[in-house]
Amino acid sequence: MEEKFYDKLLYLLKKAVDQYGSASALSRASGVSVANISRWINNKQAPRLTDLAPIIRFSAPYQLFFTV
Repeated sequence: MEEKFYDKLLYLLKKAVDQYGSASALSRASGVSVANISRWINNKQAPRLTDLAPIIRFSAPYQLFFTV
């Protein structure tokens, strides 16, 4: 089964949290609120691409996103 685009975004987000050690640290680095990061990871709200852009810029796993 082909992975959906949203699944790849969620994977990227979780990898970014792992990279920074916590959602709080990722929030400080990217400027995205901890509340939003938490909602997205817990599937309570889907992020818009524009909301994820700062995380993608500050995250090393972005390369995996485009090659997986």
